[in-house]
Amino acid sequence: MFFFNVLCGKVIDVSKLDDIQSQIVTTLCMLEKYFLPSFFDIMVHLTVHLVREVKLCGPVWYRWMYPFERYMRVLKSYVRNRNRPEGCMAECYIAEEAVEFCSEYLSLRMLYIYGKRSGNSHITIELDDNVFGVKHNLYVDMEDIVPFCELKPISYMCIATYVCFLQSKLNMLPWADMVRFVDPLNIGYIPTTKKDAETANEHMEFRARELSKRLIDTKSNQIFLAPCNVKYHWILTVIDPNKGEIAILDSLYKGIHDKIWKEVVELALRLFNMEKRKKGKKKPDWTILKVPKQPDLTQCGFYVMKYMREIVINSHPWTIGSLQSLFNAHEKYSNEEIDVVRAEWADCVQEYIKE
Repeated sequence: MFFFNVLCGKVIDVSKLDDIQSQIVTTLCMLEKYFLPSFFDIMVHLTVHLVREVKLCGPVWYRWMYPFERYMRVLKSYVRNRNRPEGCMAECYIAEEAVEFCSEYLSLRMLYIYGKRSGNSHITIELDDNVFGVKHNLYVDMEDIVPFCELKPISYMCIATYVCFLQSKLNMLPWADMVRFVDPLNIGYIPTTKKDAETANEHMEFRARELSKRLIDTKSNQIFLAPCNVKYHWILTVIDPNKGEIAILDSLYKGIHDKIWKEVVELALRLFNMEKRKKGKKKPDWTILKVPKQPDLTQCGFYVMKYMREIVINSHPWTIGSLQSLFNAHEKYSNEEIDVVRAEWADCVQEYIKE
């Protein structure tokens, strides 16, 4: 395994190639003691010449054919008329590219054009009580659509609209009752003036009571996803009120950078325990999950939407401890992965556009 790892590496130390050559020869000689001569066919013998090929041609990964051989299986699946295999491959490839282009780009582009031309008109999205616990309407206008399409900081309406989309997907899954959403409008607070900052404590109590109202109807093993804008930065808080466990998913910071939000959540849990007349933990257990980080200062909202999507589409049971496994595969999300979220949001909004 070491032999092939060295030869396939992107950086090769030429001074060590002779040692590697002697090691592979010794390895083959040792194998001859245990295996029959029929084992040593041309493929096994080929390893003796691989080091010499690297000396003559350079790193292997510049010229190997594995990706093309794997892709040939995809091209073969396009063939429907064996008399014209090349034509089938070409036609199906063009058709697939066209469909992907339309589904992932045109919906967002058309929505962007609509937002530019719509002026002061808005799109009304009706939410039932299954989304945030109460029925109300969302009003998405140009000020929400254009920044979303331009990958700029997004508003509450954008997050709430995507929650509506996720709830529709969740309703079709067998674990639909295990996840609930909290309305970000009721729990977020951004002080814009000095007077607002002075009344932060009053708003903190209001936010805690609103959060507690949403938690009150919880079931066992049920978690709540609470997207919240703190200091002009979107984060996702996952709350298990029955166990008194909380997880923070932050695409920019490694800790809890807003102490007021921490106090809001802890106060909400105390109110929840008082309403339920249960003795909860004096201090809830906080966990900072290691999640993919945003590449700039503007995509926090899109990353929160992606976090919620990952949690919703994966099977239960969820615990705060098991959530980390959902995000171990990425250090950051690719543009294509974020574009999937944006395209889903655009499709959701377009359904409510009235001609």
